Amino acid sequence: MILSPATPSNTARAAGIVYPINLSIAEAVGSYPGETAKKAGAYLLQNGYFATKVTSFFFATAMAPNLLALDFITKLTGVTLNWAQWALAMFVPGFIMLMLIPLIGYMYERPSVKDIDNKKIAADGLAELGPMKASEKGLIAIALLAIVGWILPTFDVTLNATAVAIVAMLATFVFGIITWDDLLKTKAAWNTLIWFGGILGLSSALTKGKFFEWLAKYLETHMNFGLDPFMMLILISIVSVAVRYFFASGTAYISAMLPVFLILGVNAGVDPTLLAFILIGTNSYGGSVTHYGAAPGPIIFSAGYNNVKDWWTVGLISALVCLVLNYVIGIPWWKITGFM
Repeated sequence: MILSPATPSNTARAAGIVYPINLSIAEAVGSYPGETAKKAGAYLLQNGYFATKVTSFFFATAMAPNLLALDFITKLTGVTLNWAQWALAMFVPGFIMLMLIPLIGYMYERPSVKDIDNKKIAADGLAELGPMKASEKGLIAIALLAIVGWILPTFDVTLNATAVAIVAMLATFVFGIITWDDLLKTKAAWNTLIWFGGILGLSSALTKGKFFEWLAKYLETHMNFGLDPFMMLILISIVSVAVRYFFASGTAYISAMLPVFLILGVNAGVDPTLLAFILIGTNSYGGSVTHYGAAPGPIIFSAGYNNVKDWWTVGLISALVCLVLNYVIGIPWWKITGFM
């Protein structure tokens, strides 16, 4: 959760940072793939992935596809959100979901190791890492300043979010925190830049060409379920989770399905803000239902601690619990905070 505002990559956060830590803890208590997997490793690795799928919608910058989703939401519903508004709307329901995710996993993948000498493990790990480097301290400072820059527009300070991100990136080069070779080797960053730039450009072109207007009229004519708007929203949210079995990427899902769900909801008379907020959640935790629902899933699953049956079972339960909480906690919270 702490890493999510400044780590807009599920793969980097879940597979590059959290996964190695969880794997080290598992091995430290003698849990390895095979007979000892359920001592601790199966629970820790699985929980790390599911927790990431929840924290990914806490902040607009917690997952790269969030900005693509926001672009669709703004164009198709008229709902606009800045970084702070997104965080305010999503943090409370998301935090409660995050507190329950470990309990759900614990009930099904209960580790046999009950006591862990976490102080010794932490001390050994810190001793191996050594003192924090100046470059690491600088990176923390830049990340915090970037977050401040994303929050400032809430207080009527004119500051472009993209400009803040570019300045933060340039600062890491200027102060020697990241080298050009480091950047060239980071394939995920280049993939994000190329794919999201292309998808956002395509979205803008489709909007200018009035494709979404045509799609809205077509769906309104041919897919009139005759349901109450709130019942229609429930149906859309359930389907938005169910279809994730057919997608191996959050980006692919958002690109292909989110515009359709938004148009269906708007045509059915669903409150645009409620529609947007519910789908922001399902965009993220919907990927929990399979071990391939997002890029870090296959990496974590390949460690060999988990099997498909257990992963899919816990994933489905987690997704359904989050969906219920999205309504039960989210709607009252959004009314309290004035969004609805």
